[in-house]
Amino acid sequence: MPCESVEDRLLELVYGELPDREARDVRAHVSGCEGCGRSLARLEGGRALARKMEPVEPRADLLDAVRAAARAKAAETVARVSAPAEAPAAAAAQRRPRASEAPAERGWWTDLLRWLGSMAMGPQVAMATLLMLMIGIGLWSLPALRGRNERASTDALVEPDPAGEVGPSRALEPAEPLAFDFDPRTRRLAPVGEVVEPEVAEPAAPAPTTRPGVAPVVPVERRTTTTREAPEQQLAARSQRVESEPLAGIEQDVAPGEAVGAVVDGPLPEPRAEGTTSAYAATEAERAPAVAPSAPPPATTTPRYESRDEVPRPDPDSDAMLAEALHRQAQASARQGAYGECVRQYQSLLSRHPRYADAGRAWLELAECQRRSGRVADAQRSLERAQTIPSVRADATRELSRMRIEERAVEAAPATASDSP
Repeated sequence: MPCESVEDRLLELVYGELPDREARDVRAHVSGCEGCGRSLARLEGGRALARKMEPVEPRADLLDAVRAAARAKAAETVARVSAPAEAPAAAAAQRRPRASEAPAERGWWTDLLRWLGSMAMGPQVAMATLLMLMIGIGLWSLPALRGRNERASTDALVEPDPAGEVGPSRALEPAEPLAFDFDPRTRRLAPVGEVVEPEVAEPAAPAPTTRPGVAPVVPVERRTTTTREAPEQQLAARSQRVESEPLAGIEQDVAPGEAVGAVVDGPLPEPRAEGTTSAYAATEAERAPAVAPSAPPPATTTPRYESRDEVPRPDPDSDAMLAEALHRQAQASARQGAYGECVRQYQSLLSRHPRYADAGRAWLELAECQRRSGRVADAQRSLERAQTIPSVRADATRELSRMRIEERAVEAAPATASDSP
């Protein structure tokens, strides 16, 4: 039994009020516990001392005196409860000593301090102080007041020390913002209020008259203007050249601004350096004439690019670009040796893009990653799926056969080892 339970039963044990079973348990605990044994000894000693004293009979009027005292106490309690509210204040005023009755050593200073102390310790003063503190903190945290104080502190001007650092000159003024207008006639920016005179275009030179067999020569200025205005004419001028040599067997006069010869297609010749001899000119004249381009091939001719075994570039707006990016990411993971991540990327590619153009190669690479990560059964299923694609059927069949041969060899190895002595 615990000591707490035993101590609660010691008094009953001393007076013999415990049952026999509990009394035996308590005495067994007391015999082995020193603290409980001392408590039992004190109780037994006190009872033995009380037995030695003679009993005293109470006086006859004791009961009447107790009852009278109880009635008086009850009457006082009822009178205090039923009295008006002013009674406590009057009683307190009666109990409070007057100023005239105060001891002579106490002066007005002592009374003032006592009054201030009683006011300061009151709950109303404490609440008022707390309220004023909260109002002050709230006003200090207002952005308007804080910003005004900061501006007042930062806008203060401090005169620089003439003997020390040199301050900014007071004659400096802030620069004015620049204002420009766009002139649609000249297509230029001009300050506001300034009139820009448009450029006067030079009059175009009269077009020279042409004669049969003579090609007109366009001046450099006209060619430049024409090129600026019409880009298609510039392309046509680059693809043509003018033969400046006279035609063989033809004698005719050449007017200013004209050149004798035919206009043929082809790039312009290299410019001839000044002082070129007539022998060089004769060599240039003996060159083979430019051959006109042949007619385009008929529509039934197969273009040369269609016969090449190349994967067409995917349309950026389609899912092919995303599928190709996923495929390249999976290949990069495989090269780094992250076969677990590689398997997840290939599975995501083939599940999200089942019609991917290079899906057969993706199935083969997925099977290789699964085999390297130890998932041989999954690799065989991937190869079986790759066998359904004609472009990689042969490769898938070969890899599947090799994996099955290796699997049979591994299964046969333990049997051979167990048969050996």
